[in-house]
Amino acid sequence: MKNKKSPYHQYKSKLRKHHQKAIKRLKKSYPVVIDSVKNNSLVTIGGALMVSGGLGGAASSGNNLGKEIVMVQENQKTSQNDLKNAQDKLLNSEADLSEETLKELSFNLSKAYGLTFTHNLDNKRLNTNWGYFGQEQHLYRWPGDNLSSHIQETDHGMAPGKGAFGYFDNAEQEKYYIATQLHLIPDWNDNWSTLKPFYRFRKVLVYNPVNNKAVIATIGDAGPAKWTGKQFGGSPELMAYLNMVDGSQKSKALVLFLDGSEYDDVPLGPISNKDSSNLITSIL
Repeated sequence: MKNKKSPYHQYKSKLRKHHQKAIKRLKKSYPVVIDSVKNNSLVTIGGALMVSGGLGGAASSGNNLGKEIVMVQENQKTSQNDLKNAQDKLLNSEADLSEETLKELSFNLSKAYGLTFTHNLDNKRLNTNWGYFGQEQHLYRWPGDNLSSHIQETDHGMAPGKGAFGYFDNAEQEKYYIATQLHLIPDWNDNWSTLKPFYRFRKVLVYNPVNNKAVIATIGDAGPAKWTGKQFGGSPELMAYLNMVDGSQKSKALVLFLDGSEYDDVPLGPISNKDSSNLITSIL
């Protein structure tokens, strides 16, 4: 499902286009200033970019950017509060999350990370969004694959067969995959032939509230069995990054669908909450 870009992304796009030419001029004429910008605070960044607005005789452009940077700073404060609220909500949750809580978490985490997350996508859901993750092994990515060709986290070994969706489309999908209990989705047994293509390698957010670390992963396998007491499984790289190794390789995390117009452009792997200084320096 394709949604309109979030206000954050609209603003980011506008800011990037508005000042790209001015920054190029600044790079060319004042390389020393650029080095200072990259190593100092937003105040310095704002001042340097306002100078860049004047290089082309458009002082008002710099003044506008100063106001825009303040807006970004305010947005960052809001995002940090949203992330803290999401963290507190999850750390205080033991049972399944209510519909209201899931909506609130989706909203707050979407703002905090500048992406679009939801627990209900095209009227399709996971059997649960909040639960224990178990340590998984590497999976076969393609015919002839073997453990020695996996560069990281090889101590966990390799499963004897392919995942529930067969071979992966690329190495990154296997590197950051999760297993989820597809067999416990209420209508799976009756409609698995139409549901399977939807869930196959679907991008999701995996958020660990203990340390505020998050990964964009893909649904790459089915399981674990209900009797294990775990609701999800995580690839070796995913579990290592999220530091979900307590309790015999079992930690709790939240899983939400990635949605929105940015879906195809978001790479798999670790993500950080949107920092306003990163937004500005990423343009340089």
